[in-house]
Amino acid sequence: MNDEVGRRGETAHRHHRQDTAGNSWFASPDAESDTGRDQSTSATPESTTGAQAPPAADPAPTQHRYAEALEALNRIVSTRDFQALPWVTQVLKATANTLHERDPARAGVLNNLGSAAQLAFLASGSPEDLEDATYHYRAAASAARERDPDRVLYLSNLSLALTDRAFRERRADLAADAVDSGRRAVDLTADNDPRRPTALVRLAHSLKLHATLADDVASGDEAISAFRSAARSFFSGDTGSVSAESSDLLTHLGATLLTRYRRTGTPEDIDEAIQHLDRGVGGLADGSARREAVHELATALRLRFRLRGDLADLDESATEFIGIVGVLHPEHPMLGKVLLGLARTAGEHVDSTGEPSGLRRCLRALSPAIRAVATHDPDRPAALAAFGALMRRLFLHGADANAIDTAVAAGESATRAGGAPEVRCAVRTALATTLVARYEHNDGSADLDRAAEVANEAAELAEEGSPAEYRARIQLGLVASHRYRQSGSTADLDEAVNTFDEVMVRMPRSSSERALVAAHLGQALQASHQHTGKRRTYRWARRVLAEGSDQYTAPADHRLRAATLAGRLAAQAQRWPEAVESFRSAVDLLPVVSRGKQAVAPPRTQQRWATMLADAAACAMEDGSAEHALELLEHGRSAIFADVAPAAGELGELHRVAPELADEAVRVRRLLDRPPEEDVLAGPPVPAEDGRRKRLAAAWEQLLDEIRAMDGQQEHLRRTPIERLRAVGESGPVVVVNVSRYRSDAFVVFGGRVLPVALPGANHETLAGWAASLLDESRPDEIGRTLEGLWHTVTRPVLDRMGYRHQVADGGRWPRVWWCTFGAAALLPLHAATAENGDSALDRVLSSYTPTLGTLLRAREQAQRPPVGSGLVAAGSLRQAARVQGLPAQNQVLARSWPEAELMGQEDTTPHDLLEAIPAHSWLHVCERSTHFPAHPAASLLLDRGEQPSLGLVELGQMALQHAQFCYLGAAATAAQTPTSASVTLPGSLAAAGFAHVVGSLWQLDADCAEQVQADVYATLTADSAFSPQRSAEALHHAARTQRAASPEAPTRWAGHLHLGP
Repeated sequence: MNDEVGRRGETAHRHHRQDTAGNSWFASPDAESDTGRDQSTSATPESTTGAQAPPAADPAPTQHRYAEALEALNRIVSTRDFQALPWVTQVLKATANTLHERDPARAGVLNNLGSAAQLAFLASGSPEDLEDATYHYRAAASAARERDPDRVLYLSNLSLALTDRAFRERRADLAADAVDSGRRAVDLTADNDPRRPTALVRLAHSLKLHATLADDVASGDEAISAFRSAARSFFSGDTGSVSAESSDLLTHLGATLLTRYRRTGTPEDIDEAIQHLDRGVGGLADGSARREAVHELATALRLRFRLRGDLADLDESATEFIGIVGVLHPEHPMLGKVLLGLARTAGEHVDSTGEPSGLRRCLRALSPAIRAVATHDPDRPAALAAFGALMRRLFLHGADANAIDTAVAAGESATRAGGAPEVRCAVRTALATTLVARYEHNDGSADLDRAAEVANEAAELAEEGSPAEYRARIQLGLVASHRYRQSGSTADLDEAVNTFDEVMVRMPRSSSERALVAAHLGQALQASHQHTGKRRTYRWARRVLAEGSDQYTAPADHRLRAATLAGRLAAQAQRWPEAVESFRSAVDLLPVVSRGKQAVAPPRTQQRWATMLADAAACAMEDGSAEHALELLEHGRSAIFADVAPAAGELGELHRVAPELADEAVRVRRLLDRPPEEDVLAGPPVPAEDGRRKRLAAAWEQLLDEIRAMDGQQEHLRRTPIERLRAVGESGPVVVVNVSRYRSDAFVVFGGRVLPVALPGANHETLAGWAASLLDESRPDEIGRTLEGLWHTVTRPVLDRMGYRHQVADGGRWPRVWWCTFGAAALLPLHAATAENGDSALDRVLSSYTPTLGTLLRAREQAQRPPVGSGLVAAGSLRQAARVQGLPAQNQVLARSWPEAELMGQEDTTPHDLLEAIPAHSWLHVCERSTHFPAHPAASLLLDRGEQPSLGLVELGQMALQHAQFCYLGAAATAAQTPTSASVTLPGSLAAAGFAHVVGSLWQLDADCAEQVQADVYATLTADSAFSPQRSAEALHHAARTQRAASPEAPTRWAGHLHLGP
């Protein structure tokens, strides 16, 4: 809370207290002591100066007029009606003139005259009135005898008036004078003196102001001590209630502690500040003082999040800011400041969590209010720019083009709004960032030109060598890079290299932003190397990118980007050992990247991860190590699945055995992985930010050591050793398929070995085209050609290499094969690949799938546990199910197979009810529609109820499913989308989430086929009366072959069935 507001708040509060309680240093006319001075001086914190009773020695007419003047003065305090104030002042002056300089009553009259002058200042705002008040209070203090008990009052009033003058005139000497008067007042009071709290508060205010004006650290510390002493005096014997007076004191104490925290970064200060602000706000009536205190509380909560990473602080900060916005009228003096604070909190939330719902919540308050900020509001430029930065983030999290256009418009308005040089610099850098973002999506060259213009302006406005300068120059480097890609001009490329290199030279080596700049520079150098082939450029790029990937205090995703670029640079030069080294660093960072996030990574991010992972494994193969390639694939794919279903990943496992450690790991990573703030969203800096990042990085390493010392957690965030991965092939070969731009391979894990099989004909474009044709219902004739292409490209080379070259004889033992696929290959029926001559995988092996090797190992253990609960059926319409004659066919099958099953119908249960019930049942059958989205797997729905609330894969991924043994998707559909490098199936995702066995399909089956397959599968699973999900693979395999025997010309009926599990 700034000092101006503090002083206004003090005045407003004391007048309010006059109105309600009458507890004041203004005495009633008849309150006279034997010395002729008022003794009713029950001091309260920040209570106002008061009128003194008339001198007893005066003649009766003079005394009568003086008494009337005091009554009028008290009425003015109560009513704020200043009409009688000139007459009151005239009477008080006349009374003072009639008294001898040595008259003991004269000091009280002068004090009352000072009070009248202060009221005149409140009425007129004239500095002369405030100077008069200071003069009269000083005269009162000088006239008072040494033992005059009211000297405390006179000195305290003088301190208050001097503090007001010092603030308005920005004079440190007046503040020092106020401090001196305040100290003298406090020295005159004993610990039990009821006037002491008020004297301490006024001293504290003067010290606080002196600390600001004189940049005096000692005064700030002493102000906190004075506020604390006042609080102890005020709350001695406290019953727990908080009055308006004590609330005002607490909020000032909290605000002063917050100021010191901004200076020192001491954690205890921010905790104590929040404690006092929170308690004080509760006792304040709505008004400017309360709103200022709430603003300080919200700001403190945001700063504490940056210290500790607790999202509850950010959520509460947003709530407090939104509450203030709701009560401020258009052009309110606080509006710009409050909106800027809200924008900073919203930016912090979305940047730290990756989850845009909090951003949208804040924007609902910001969007209408930002237009109402007064043009003369000093915070308007920064608030507009911050709003634009938030709209850019909204666009990057999936909003339409209107969001980025609004962001640009807000940024342009901010550049026209003026402000101090540092604000104008930050505003222009933010606008340049937004323009570059819009160009990256729209390719508008005008955006690049304007971005260059405002970024140059920002660089000129910034202090040389400051972070603001190199942030502006980063945008200039990005503009040059984009111009090179647009024009192919080497001049643009050289400009990009030189700009980024200059930033790297100027930027401190400890800066967490170096990793991102290193990635930009490395990418530009990579393009230069491709253009020139110079070894020097290659070595320079490798060195820069290695530095970026090793910057342990930088956000993990920035390091990941640098490591990935380093790997591709080496791969393009066919330096395979160097490529493997860099890609290994990238893969190891992958599970760390999402550790502190609250939201699933966007599809484009997951696609980048998956592409990097495939390239890493391909480079390991080029380097001659199939086992290393397998380790990388397993580690990376497990991380991507854990991003969608964290409860089944390492973090979920850790949370079940050590929840406090898991929560602490999330908080530390959340703070470490916060991207560097934009200047318009940063707020005043807190000291030692880079030092704090070093401490956080050290804390992260200590946490890992502590976690890995626990039983069962020794490999936490480490790659699974190849010895454990080899064990997955003990029950039959597991085929891990990898498709990359460099090469494609299958890795057969069997008999304790990893056998690579080259797949030269497989590439992402071909496989994605085949998968898209299978999902396109308008092209049913394509499926035969697709199955034949799969046979020759992937399935037959693998089966031949394993020795499965012939059909299994009738009654023979079926060899088991598990396919582990990712990307476009995950949407292709490798198990049903069929040559034109009829040779088919369905006749050679019994196939299942697994999303990762670790999933299969876990499923084998989980399938051996005894089941819990009965079967659970998401039955669709129970009204229909209740009518036996109208019972759908798949419900009839379930009625026979699971007669004791618990039915959950859509009429009386919500998707949330089903979600809560799933962990208590080992078997689940979903009769309702399920939908898979190949281009955005995380958006897939276990229950797709259209416009009604549905149950998504992400929600299911938050649940621990240690007892989930079987899931059957009875009505699965797949959207007709082109697969990406990160595509996975819905059944595969359910297996990764924790189900041991999953039965589903790659595409939507016609009702007749779905019913027949379900009937055949459940007949096999219940052949011995007891339900046995262990036979799921065999049951589905034979059901598919039955469908093929009946309709060999219709592969849509028999090729799309999937089993996942042991």
